[in-house]
Amino acid sequence: MKECLDYDRLCEIPTKIRKHAERKLKNDPKACALSKRDELLMTWLTILPWRQKYLRQLTIGSRKNGANLFTDRIAPSSATARPGWVEEALDHNPRQHFWHFCFRDNETKTGHAILALLPRQLVPLLEEYLTYHRPLLVTGHDPGNQVA
Repeated sequence: MKECLDYDRLCEIPTKIRKHAERKLKNDPKACALSKRDELLMTWLTILPWRQKYLRQLTIGSRKNGANLFTDRIAPSSATARPGWVEEALDHNPRQHFWHFCFRDNETKTGHAILALLPRQLVPLLEEYLTYHRPLLVTGHDPGNQVA
């Protein structure tokens, strides 16, 4: 029988990673960046339990260039589910951009395309990681995939 970790204990891991980085790694920017990446991934997987292939092949950029993770407006004709926080943001600014993820039918195991908004809990972690930590981990040309 495989050993399993209960969900509540699993959800504590990102917090432990963050606290460790804040206490022990603040003077080592690269180690801190790696820790922040791990925090993002662990948080991501507790909220969006994706297949590892989706994470490995995830690209960031513009949708028109084929990226899987991008910011864009929600098209008025879009069938994308809009949680209350999105509707509230759109009431204040109808041109608001949101983080989306998209996998085309040839990129999914089931052959069905996926287009959805990134859950709000992931947005601050993702933006912090992309702005401050990822640049420390990528060497040379940035290929645009999520995990450095």
